Amino acid sequence: MQPTRLMDSRSGLGVPKAKIGPAGTVALQVAGKGGVPATGVTAVVLNVTATNPTAATFVSVYPDGTTRTSASNLNIAAGQTRPNLVVVPVVNGKVSFYNHAGAHVILVLIRPSSACSLSSAVCRWVGRAHEGVELFDDLAELAGSTRRHCSDHAVK
Repeated sequence: MQPTRLMDSRSGLGVPKAKIGPAGTVALQVAGKGGVPATGVTAVVLNVTATNPTAATFVSVYPDGTTRTSASNLNIAAGQTRPNLVVVPVVNGKVSFYNHAGAHVILVLIRPSSACSLSSAVCRWVGRAHEGVELFDDLAELAGSTRRHCSDHAVK
């Protein structure tokens, strides 16, 4: 799978063309898009970028149709552009994005080897390389025949 842009709220790619306002939420279809299988996907690795917020804010990325937790995936000051790598479960083929304050643009790039199915692989945290960088590995299903990669990326 090549890196593929799935969402750009500037152009209307994947979501309506608009800045995402305070307490705004948008859902993005990931299953069947950008090389992600249409079925059987339980998590994806996304590069989420927020740009030019009108106020300091945070973005939470979470499974569609679930209650959002208070955790943030991306913290950003007014006027900045900031990316972060996010591992997020997929529900109903979608993931959701919440913007806390201000209004800004969100871009999402699906990472190579980033779709995994819990029937074939399990993502697990394996430790810290250094402060602020966590490492993830994947485990092949014990009875499975083919190893599928869930994430080969460091997560900041």
